[in-house]
Amino acid sequence: HRIETQQSLVDNLKKYKRGVMSVLLSSKDNPYYSSETWEEVSLCDVASGFEYGMNAAATIYDGSHKYIRITDIDDSSHQDELVSPEGQVEEKYRVRENDILFARTGASVGKSYCYQRSDGNLYFAGFLIRIHINSDVDCSYVFQNTLTEAYRRWVMLESGQPGINAEQYKQYRFLLPAIETQKKISFLASNLDTLISKGESLLSQLEQTKAALLQQIFI
Repeated sequence: HRIETQQSLVDNLKKYKRGVMSVLLSSKDNPYYSSETWEEVSLCDVASGFEYGMNAAATIYDGSHKYIRITDIDDSSHQDELVSPEGQVEEKYRVRENDILFARTGASVGKSYCYQRSDGNLYFAGFLIRIHINSDVDCSYVFQNTLTEAYRRWVMLESGQPGINAEQYKQYRFLLPAIETQKKISFLASNLDTLISKGESLLSQLEQTKAALLQQIFI
């Protein structure tokens, strides 16, 4: 019962975040909105690059070069098992701060991942597209726009090719406020993500405790 309660709490936190961010990012009814300071932009207005990744197979992790593939991306994390790209690693495929990756084909099409400092030396594979967010725009704010219901609907419309290419991603449109407001919204999203992460961690601990108790009972 405790595990079920914790699972419900985590699910409700995720639902709450989606609702809050949907209002703040996709609705002109949000408390921060002002027609004078918000504008509708395309991804190509706030980012550069739109580059495809390296065509290399994954191999055993070498302890230095991490490799992110289309199958590694989901809504919250990636790479349960670290791997490295096979062969010579080219610096141009290294992911850096202010970079966002997009899955361009397959079941993961539309999924996105924002680079984190903890990723270290990370390189991206060919079925991903890398964009670099301009220095005068908050990268986390742009990333949060790729987790909304509005973005999900856009992906469904655009991915009938099948897949979404770089030129299509350039045209995705969203609302952009002043940088101070971008940072406020990003900070709120980060706090909610922290709560969700803590909830998921506790859920995992409870499941492990149950498994250990059951093992002791039946030995």
